[in-house]
Amino acid sequence: MQRPTRPIDRDSLQRLIYEGVIRVEEISKEHLSLYDLIFRRFMASQCKEFRTRITKYEMKYDGKVVEEERVLSAEGRAYDLYKSVSVKRELPIGKVRLKAEIKEISKAPLYSQAEIIQLMRSKGIGRPSTYATILNRLFVRGYVFERDGRVKGTKRRFLVFDFLSKNYSELVSEKRTIMLEEKMDRIAMGELRYEDALVDLYEEIKSVE
Repeated sequence: MQRPTRPIDRDSLQRLIYEGVIRVEEISKEHLSLYDLIFRRFMASQCKEFRTRITKYEMKYDGKVVEEERVLSAEGRAYDLYKSVSVKRELPIGKVRLKAEIKEISKAPLYSQAEIIQLMRSKGIGRPSTYATILNRLFVRGYVFERDGRVKGTKRRFLVFDFLSKNYSELVSEKRTIMLEEKMDRIAMGELRYEDALVDLYEEIKSVE
């Protein structure tokens, strides 16, 4: 029987791709999610079997009947290591009165830190030496937090973003950031005087005040 000698989980794979150790082309979030599913299932298959408790529910509401099978508990080393099944809470039996709450959910996907760095790299924002610093400042200043391996925005982040977008959209866009970095590259290569770049930047800031 073949056994894995170097198990690489999703986060490790993303890091190796970013560092250039593993070279791939056009890998997407969906590809990584599929890899993660296959990895967890395969690694769990190499362990001893674990025990699960499964219940099938029939739910009736608004004249509809819906059947759902839930894994209520899982025990065993394979589950502890790789969480290869989704465990959900037990539902109450009988009639239950519920209060529905309607929430607006952002359509924008949630990214891991590695995916944010990959996105910045693909758009030409920042430099490899500054990626970690940029992310760290977002956390330190309370603009984002991390939960379940995903980076989420705080209320402060939305307030700051809305204010800057409404009042200084010309100065905080991705296009603007890329343009400034191109100017810094030209200064470094001697193609542009830094004094001229500073004068242009000063005039642009004054124009939006």
